[in-house]
Amino acid sequence: MEPMALIVKTDVIVWKDLVTRYMVSVGQDVKCDNGSYGLRCQNKCGNCQNKVACNKVSGVCPGECEPGYKGTMCTDECDNGWYGQGCLTGCGHCLNNAACNKTSGMCPTGCTTGYKESLCIDECDNGWYGQGCLTGCGHCLNNAACNKTSGVCPTGCATGYKGSLCIDECDNGWYGQVCLTGCGHCLNNAACNKTSGVCPTGCTTGYKGSLCIDECENERYGLACEKTCGHCKNKVPCNKLSGVCPGECEPGYNGTMCIEACDDGFFGDNCSAACGKCSGACHHIDGICSQGCEKGFEGDLCMTQLIQSELIGPAVGGSVGVVVVIAIVIVSIIAIRRRRSTPTKKNQFDDIPVAIQNIKDSKIDQTPTTSETKPLKGPNRAIPNAVYANTASPEEDGLYYNSEPLHRERKRTEISLIGVEKLR
Repeated sequence: MEPMALIVKTDVIVWKDLVTRYMVSVGQDVKCDNGSYGLRCQNKCGNCQNKVACNKVSGVCPGECEPGYKGTMCTDECDNGWYGQGCLTGCGHCLNNAACNKTSGMCPTGCTTGYKESLCIDECDNGWYGQGCLTGCGHCLNNAACNKTSGVCPTGCATGYKGSLCIDECDNGWYGQVCLTGCGHCLNNAACNKTSGVCPTGCTTGYKGSLCIDECENERYGLACEKTCGHCKNKVPCNKLSGVCPGECEPGYNGTMCIEACDDGFFGDNCSAACGKCSGACHHIDGICSQGCEKGFEGDLCMTQLIQSELIGPAVGGSVGVVVVIAIVIVSIIAIRRRRSTPTKKNQFDDIPVAIQNIKDSKIDQTPTTSETKPLKGPNRAIPNAVYANTASPEEDGLYYNSEPLHRERKRTEISLIGVEKLR
């Protein structure tokens, strides 16, 4: 192209631009298509709301911008973290702090933990936490809501659970708040309830109650404390598990549990004392013979032996009594026979040697003698070969009397009669 021609073309462009500016300045409309503006309409309009045409000369949008854009010409996107109409809305909690969509506000990779929905601006519902709010909270104390992001219980765990998230049960053997309370003595070492501490199968021997932490009361032992202790000395409690007495037994009992009474024939401490001469078994505690004593012994325990004289006296007395009665019967028979064979009363007693107790002869020795002993002596003379005898009264008045030997010349009136009840 000739230099002159280039100059002419350049001048034409400049001239057209000048004309356009003039037309604008005087209010003349530039005939650009919608969506473009400027000299020769070479510039595209920005993101005017609802696709409204921008100013043909300046490109300015007559109203607001489309969501996600800003500026008078609506050509600038929202800054990161902002979106929407006029870029006035902040993005939600997008995962890894990613920028949300400038127009819709949606997080391109999802929400961070604790938030939900596409915009990631809503927290998880109570009882849920974590990525996408898909994880349920643990057992928080008083049903408090856990942290929506971490899941941590703000006031600690409910009874029976442990850990920051309160999802782990107490270890076996522990229960309660923060699992700090040990279980009681559960039967067969069973684990107690992690919340209440109750033993599921009852208590081991020696303990009672639902928690199995209370020992049996004194005087009781065994499974569920159903058994009664034996006779431990001084009322000392027996072992709560086995029932064994820690020391000795009360008198009258033996064995480790002190429930066995002494064997027959023994009593007292450690059953070491032998019973007395009882007629039957003695009491195992105090040794008393409730059924009396064997012959020759006396006392509650039948341990006092009677001396020989005490045994002989009653026997001799009884024997003498029997002999006297026999003698009386014999003499009576003899007297009756003589009386029947003798014609007169005068001769009835002539041949019967008897010893008499005369009222006047009060000093006569009344001790009976035999042919081997000395004869009785009266106050005046001795009566040779005198013996005592009981004979019936001649008048048969039922009385017996003692008489000393009579001489034929002695009168019958000297005889003094004595009743049987007065005889020794």
